[in-house]
Amino acid sequence: MGRVLFLVGLIISLLMTKIVYSLEEYAGDKAIDLPDSVKEYMDGDKEGLDGSLLKSRAIMDIKQYADMMADGKDTISALQYLVIGAKLFPYRKDIIARKNEIIENAVQATLELEKSKNKDCSVILKRVAYILSVAPDISSLSHTRKLCGKSNKIVTAIEESIVKIINKKIPTLGLNLSEQKCNNGNMNTCLNLAIREHRYGNKAKAKRLFTKICDSGFAMGCDRLGVIEYVGGSKVEAKRLFTKACDRGFTMGCDRLGMIEYVHGSKVEAKRLFTKLCDVGECYGLGVIEHDNGNKNEAKRLFGKACDSGSIEGCFELGKSEGRNGNKAEAKRLFTKTCDDGFIMGCRLLGLIELQSGNRIEAKRLFTKTCEEGKRLECFRLANLESEIGSKAKAKRLYAEVCDGGNAMGCDFLGRLEYEGGNKAKAKRLFIKACDGGAYDGCYNVACELSISKNQSSALDYLEKALSMGYDDFEQMGKDRDLDNIRETSRYKSLINKFKK
Repeated sequence: MGRVLFLVGLIISLLMTKIVYSLEEYAGDKAIDLPDSVKEYMDGDKEGLDGSLLKSRAIMDIKQYADMMADGKDTISALQYLVIGAKLFPYRKDIIARKNEIIENAVQATLELEKSKNKDCSVILKRVAYILSVAPDISSLSHTRKLCGKSNKIVTAIEESIVKIINKKIPTLGLNLSEQKCNNGNMNTCLNLAIREHRYGNKAKAKRLFTKICDSGFAMGCDRLGVIEYVGGSKVEAKRLFTKACDRGFTMGCDRLGMIEYVHGSKVEAKRLFTKLCDVGECYGLGVIEHDNGNKNEAKRLFGKACDSGSIEGCFELGKSEGRNGNKAEAKRLFTKTCDDGFIMGCRLLGLIELQSGNRIEAKRLFTKTCEEGKRLECFRLANLESEIGSKAKAKRLYAEVCDGGNAMGCDFLGRLEYEGGNKAKAKRLFIKACDGGAYDGCYNVACELSISKNQSSALDYLEKALSMGYDDFEQMGKDRDLDNIRETSRYKSLINKFKK
């Protein structure tokens, strides 16, 4: 009996080893190759305009690559792309919906394989385990498990191993980054190694690898090396590298070269480069130049052309143009489109439109999204809405985060909530911090607190500071009972005469 159990255990062990190994192979050399935009997004700075543009490209590429795999009937590869997309962009409802659709397709394809006369149960079980590792609630595959003669216990163990592989390898590019392969001339491997080293802060090694890639004729290596040089302050070298990338047909290199020329060099050359890009459908840069030159109608036309060609930044600028022209419905449509495609500034302006229209619940949802992306101004707006229609506790937490991040208004508003809650000492400290940070409302609130405590001289100092910083609500000052202890002083009257115009 013991020998039988041993043999069963050995068979199970070998079966699991084979299947897990095959998935490790699939997650290694045979893994899906992530789009360049996704690699850059995972490696790069996610803040500011460049980060938002890169995110938009990454989202679009993930969807397109998944669709190409699905069209080619490779549902497992398509599913890998969408699993990565869902991990990187969990708020994207379109990616989640597409992932669920592909899961259904993968299930059907697996069930078809199971019906085949010459079915390979190891392949089927691998597919079953992979699908269940990303969609554990799928019940329609239990029949396949039984026909292939594997117990639920075995499949569950395999699923757990697969989940570890996916979580460990797939979200971090899922590639076999062999230095030996790079040394043997595999530039794709060198590129992924360089991106990994740069992400981990090994900038010298990353720079050496990008140089090797660039020297081998790989345009993206020149472009990435140019970014490193530009960030490091070597604009001349960056320009040379972007020129090389552009000359080799890498359009992002041309775009960066155009921006360097526009900001630091020749605007004429920048326009030539952006005109060349526009000839192949990338008109956003040329639209920026025309807009800055005051040619608003031509800029709008170019932004429209860029938008029609799939440029999310073109749609965003077109939306701003429509908004300035009073076409709020079209602006809202365009900002909705850009927001849905992951362009966070589109969500921000859409949130402002909803707020101005009185749709505070929708504005709150949008500001939640922008706040989660690290935009402190939107966190402040979200805190205001939480204070008005949501949770005071959440509002306080958000104001505290904004205040700690250097936003003086966040300190002032947090002080007001603390004051309302009876914590006047903490409120005063926050008002002083707000005042020191440049918020005149904070200075005014400190003046009120000091006046209440009959510290006239200091109260008047803070009041003067508030007025000198731009506080001009003289009606409020005239009726605010907190200022009663200083209102009749000669200095108070002098300040009013000085600043009230």
